[in-house]
Amino acid sequence: MYPIQQINVPLFNAQSIASSELSIVQDVSSCVRLCVQAVWSGTSPVGVLHVQGSNDGIHFNDDPEVTPIAISGNSGSALVKINNCSYPWLQLSYVFTSGTGTLSAQVSGKIQ
Repeated sequence: MYPIQQINVPLFNAQSIASSELSIVQDVSSCVRLCVQAVWSGTSPVGVLHVQGSNDGIHFNDDPEVTPIAISGNSGSALVKINNCSYPWLQLSYVFTSGTGTLSAQVSGKIQ
């Protein structure tokens, strides 16, 4: 019997979002389902958080099935689910527009 939860890893940990940022690169090759949760706070941070996948762990592109997360307001959170993940590497890309704040994000992956 395999464990249901395979990974549960922070990608951003209170990362400053006063500029564009890339998260750590996470191996998700053992997972078919992923869930990314983002939590932010600050002084009117505005930007967009993209979920990106890669086949080689070097060249990343936005996942075409995941709607980017709009970051706005002094605080907030969002949750996105990725069914049938087909890439072995994942990262998040935050594209800065304005404001300041911090962002924490975590990925949880399941093999069933």
